[in-house]
Amino acid sequence: MEIKYLTLGNIPMKIYNAKDAQGAVIAVHGFAGSKESTAIEMLAKRVCEKGSSVISFDLPAHGERTEPFSEMSVQRCIDEIINVEEYAKSTIGGKLYAFATSFGGMCLLNRLEHKPDPYDRIVLRVPAVNMARTLLAISAAFDSSFSIEKAEKYGFRFNIGKEYEIPFRFYDELLKYGCLRSSDKWSGNRLLTIWSGRDELVCPADTERFLELNPTIRSICIENSDHRMTDPENLAYALDSAADHFCDI
Repeated sequence: MEIKYLTLGNIPMKIYNAKDAQGAVIAVHGFAGSKESTAIEMLAKRVCEKGSSVISFDLPAHGERTEPFSEMSVQRCIDEIINVEEYAKSTIGGKLYAFATSFGGMCLLNRLEHKPDPYDRIVLRVPAVNMARTLLAISAAFDSSFSIEKAEKYGFRFNIGKEYEIPFRFYDELLKYGCLRSSDKWSGNRLLTIWSGRDELVCPADTERFLELNPTIRSICIENSDHRMTDPENLAYALDSAADHFCDI
C-alpha cells in the first residue's frame, strides 16, 4: 500500500494506492473529522490487500481546509463527493465503492438521490440519518448550558480538534436533508449499515426507523458499541465487515 497526497481543485485528498488496483473505495469522514481518520486508514489496510485503493478527502471546513463554516453546505458536500467519484473513475477505474461515516453517511445518502451513482457496494458506518438531532447532541456534550434558543441567537460553538463556529441556518438545512424516510435510491442489498446499539450521538431509535423504512438495506448492529466505536474490537469487527461487503461480489 502506497500513500500519496494531492489536491483536486480545492479538495485535499489522501490516497491509499493498492498494487494493481482493480477498483476504489470513496471514504467520506464524519462531522469534525478529516481525511486522516484512523478508521479510514484501518479500512484501507484491509481493502488494499484485496485489490482496491481508498480515496479519503476533507469535506468543506474540515481537516486542513481553511474556509469558514459559513461556507459549508450539504449540497457542497454532495458536489465534492461527485467530483472525487469522477477522479476515481478517470484515474483508477474498475469498480467503485463507498464507505461513509456519521455525517458523511447522511451526505452520501442524499448524494444517491441527486443523480445516478457509480457504486457497486456501499457501507454506512453509524450514519447520522437525523443529523439535525445529532448536532444538538454534539452541542450538549460540549456545553452543559446548551439550548436551542441559545443556538438560534449565537449559533453552535465547540472545539473538536479545532474551533467550530456554525451558523444556525446549517441546523435548518440539516432538517431538510434528514433521512428518516424511504427512498428507492437506497433500496437493495448493495447497502450495508453498521450501527451502534449504545450510540450517544446518533439515536439508535432513529437508525432502527431508517432501516424499517428501507427494509432491503442490510444491517449489522454492534449492540455494546458507542458512536466512535472506541472499543478496538468493535471497530475491528465493523471494518472487517465493511471490507467483506466490498469483496463479496
